[in-house]
Amino acid sequence: MAIKKTPRTTETLEQDDLITLDSPPDAEVINLLAPAPSNGYMYFTERDLNKILFNLDTLRSSVYPHLANAQDTEDFKQPQFPSVCLIGLGRCGSNIALDVASLVYNARNFYLNEFNSEEKEVREQDKPMRWIKRSLHLKGAHQLKPVFLIEPLVMLGDLDKDIEGRIRFSHKGERSGFLKDYTKMKIMDLSEVHAGGSGNAPILGQYLAKIILNKDTQRFSNPDWKFIHSYLIDSCGIKANQSRLYFYIFSAGGGTGSGMA
Repeated sequence: MAIKKTPRTTETLEQDDLITLDSPPDAEVINLLAPAPSNGYMYFTERDLNKILFNLDTLRSSVYPHLANAQDTEDFKQPQFPSVCLIGLGRCGSNIALDVASLVYNARNFYLNEFNSEEKEVREQDKPMRWIKRSLHLKGAHQLKPVFLIEPLVMLGDLDKDIEGRIRFSHKGERSGFLKDYTKMKIMDLSEVHAGGSGNAPILGQYLAKIILNKDTQRFSNPDWKFIHSYLIDSCGIKANQSRLYFYIFSAGGGTGSGMA
């Protein structure tokens, strides 16, 4: 069956192929660059500067206990926090951070003993020279001062109960006295949130870490947590806190370390 095309038929077909996109009169224009509404709340941070400084001074006194009695002297200079901080999270992270701090401690003691012994030998050999300098009131223009390894501040945190007992038991047979002498090591006992840890589930560790960060430090059963919180979070980057390099050490396959980090 043949169809005869007329000019009117062609015009009708062309009109049918046209599609008009007319926007509704009351359509709202969505600004994709506009920021999403938020309540402005992230995690708990201490707002009182005096409390932050007090917590830092308390932590500093525990890090340098041998200087606590010298604060009343006129020439006393307040010690600064180490520029490096190791934060070990979970069982694996806390063990590695503890081993790194132990290596630095033993190496520093070794080189310090070597320097003292060498200085003693040089002092015995230079007794006549020192007598001449003292008699002529001569002073050395360039005195060499030894530079030793930086002892980092070490923070160990775990959700498992009795993290302190585990650490002390693992160093039970050690003779160097590292745990007793290394006052720059602090333990973050976070077991009150979930004493059983988070197993191998990072999402659970992340959830528990959010609970810890949202909680007021005054309501924590661990009395040292508010001092550590002011050091790690409240005062990070200010002049009163001289630590600038933070290393978070954790196991990627675990739940507590990887989730909390």
